[in-house]
Amino acid sequence: VIAEAEPATTTAEFRHIGVLIEEPTMRLLRKYSALCMTMRKISAATAFRGEIVSAAPLEPAGSVVFLRDTVYHTISVSDEGRVRYLKLDNYWQSAIDLDNPSRTVFQYSDYMHLPLIFARDLRRVALVGLGGGTVPRRYVEDYPGVQMDVAELDPAVVETARRWFDLPVGARLRVTAEDGRLFLFRSAQRYDVILLDAYLIDTIPFHL
Repeated sequence: VIAEAEPATTTAEFRHIGVLIEEPTMRLLRKYSALCMTMRKISAATAFRGEIVSAAPLEPAGSVVFLRDTVYHTISVSDEGRVRYLKLDNYWQSAIDLDNPSRTVFQYSDYMHLPLIFARDLRRVALVGLGGGTVPRRYVEDYPGVQMDVAELDPAVVETARRWFDLPVGARLRVTAEDGRLFLFRSAQRYDVILLDAYLIDTIPFHL
């Protein structure tokens, strides 16, 4: 359905803001626009029927390999075949293919790379919300010149990402256990891109 959708976005629509969009970039924008259109249609249809649609996968049939209660939520890690999932309380956060960690499991994370359309010469990126660390992993792997700073509220989530999701350790990826708003407020660093991937249940925390 997404592939067949034909959004109206054209190069001309971007000329008024002085941005030259090349064809490979336009293909990515069309795909993103089509996805948004499809999600709006699904949302409207299900709202009419009074149904609730979740973008998360079905409950995996695999086993829970790690369970921990923190002051913020219950962390659970479960394996289904060779895919490992992270949940906070009853809400999906991350997933990783244990045989191919660079493969995208939750497709939304691919769209975290869209800022590169407008800021191609990235040097410093900030991310609020860590989860299993799939987004910072790809940034460090895909963009050798990027330094990424991550703010994650729960220190136990950081430990879980390192232990169970093989979060990279190094000078180019710094993780701070702190509220994201406070982290950015206190930071003297200027960032080319700031990404927000933090949720309270299924919404962005009001203070963020």
